[in-house]
Amino acid sequence: MPELTIQHLSGHRQHRLARLILGHIVMGYMWQDGEEGAVKVLPRNLAVPYYNVSEVLGMPPILVHADLVLANWRCKNPQGNLTTIVSLPGGESLQGFVLVTLMVEVAAIPGVKAVSQAINSLLSQDDQMLLQALKDINEAISSMSDALKLMYGK
Repeated sequence: MPELTIQHLSGHRQHRLARLILGHIVMGYMWQDGEEGAVKVLPRNLAVPYYNVSEVLGMPPILVHADLVLANWRCKNPQGNLTTIVSLPGGESLQGFVLVTLMVEVAAIPGVKAVSQAINSLLSQDDQMLLQALKDINEAISSMSDALKLMYGK
């Protein structure tokens, strides 16, 4: 395999996709023989482009949660059903893990926003806003729990 260059990539989206793909190739290469046979040194043609794209994005040159989950999904049809962009061995089980993890994080978003609203309501002594924020946090936790239960079916 020739050594790849990132010089023709432009913008965050292209760099992010390159890192996503390279990260999965690198991890697949490293772990191809399992834990006992893990590769200690990457070949230059993988290490250099992965390091370079990681540097551009300010990320460590290792597969992280942002690669495996947050940047690794797309809608596979107009109904909004999700699928992974790249997957490691593990088939539907790994894909389910990635997508359920994403769903849990998406369900958490309103709760994270509600935490700042709760703090603001305490500072302004607004009991109604505090009550609504606490309800929103409770609902987010419930939604996160519901999403997490989907893991058993995957």
